[in-house]
Amino acid sequence: MVTETTTRSWGQKIGDSIKGVLIGILLFIAAFVVLWMNEGRIDISEVIANDAVSISAVDVDTENERELVSVTGILNSAEKLGDPIFLNPGDYIKLSRSVEMYAWVERSESETTTDVGGKETTTTRYFYETEWTSNPADSSGFKENTPEHTNPPMKYKSETFYVNDAKVGVYPVEITSISLPNSSSVLLESSSLVYSSKTGAKLDSGYIFIPKTPFSYYGSKSSIGNEKVGDVRISYSALSNNIDVTAFGKLEDGKLVSFTAKKSLKSDAKIYHVRSGSLEEAIEALGSEHKTKIWAFRLLGFIMMWFGLGLLFGPISALLSFLPFLGKASKWIISFVTFFMALVLSITTILVAMIAHSVVALLITIVIVLAILALIVILILKMRDKGEDAGEEAA
Repeated sequence: MVTETTTRSWGQKIGDSIKGVLIGILLFIAAFVVLWMNEGRIDISEVIANDAVSISAVDVDTENERELVSVTGILNSAEKLGDPIFLNPGDYIKLSRSVEMYAWVERSESETTTDVGGKETTTTRYFYETEWTSNPADSSGFKENTPEHTNPPMKYKSETFYVNDAKVGVYPVEITSISLPNSSSVLLESSSLVYSSKTGAKLDSGYIFIPKTPFSYYGSKSSIGNEKVGDVRISYSALSNNIDVTAFGKLEDGKLVSFTAKKSLKSDAKIYHVRSGSLEEAIEALGSEHKTKIWAFRLLGFIMMWFGLGLLFGPISALLSFLPFLGKASKWIISFVTFFMALVLSITTILVAMIAHSVVALLITIVIVLAILALIVILILKMRDKGEDAGEEAA
């Protein structure tokens, strides 16, 4: 374990907080952009439900050329697909290799104290653990850069393979471009493996296991459960061949290609998807995916706004940190206040963006606003007339 201590003076904290204001401004502005553009996202499930023409998967349709269509049929390919290095060809449309290495991982814990006068001392402890990871760190950047905590280069990488040609029913699709259903885990068997003395691969606990060296320094073989740094394990996920799906796209020369949809004031959206099941199930799946993305970006926009506002008010906490208890209290208060500020601004932006991106909602809003303005004018005129009448009676 390595311990590192750093200090910042009161003046340095104020300077850093002022720099943070610039980042805060950018985040604050970017949050509005993210929220606004997100509400303009087209729900392609609605476009498909309203506009797509359902055609047969058995015979090539010639009447709906260049139209948005839906095809329910079998996703199929005459090819077999495998991993040339490790896995024999099987009945797959898409095959993804996931590679992990047993490696050193650097973690840290920090503790910060502030003295009267605003001086801040941060003590950080770095410690090291081994675990399976798909992105092993470059150990040359570790705080404790010793031979003991060295990660070797990762020899194999994760990769995705596709068949060259595939169809939904009788309609060819561009398999590397079209959005496909989620893959499922591949159950590996000994007969599935490509055996090679060069890789040293073997089946172990449901993985293809490749030891860094055949034997450890102690003479025992490494395995899953008895891993050594540099060992590699590989798993696969795949989309099976010959499954029931529904595909959406533009019909062009007997093929399905990408279709560009544009609705009202919203931006363009590409419709080129395959989803499992019937037409109704596929539309429902796309609608669910749309809602998930919408809410994910709403949350992202809110967090960006909250964090940005926190940085904008950062100099206040930095100034008050001259007295530690005031600095801590101000951070909590600022965090609480900016949370509700960001929440109100985010909700307002979302509502305005929803209205602005919908012609119907925009027209309804304009009518309501004009009606309210007309009502106000009528009330003002009536009050003025009553005032004039009262003046005439008094005269």
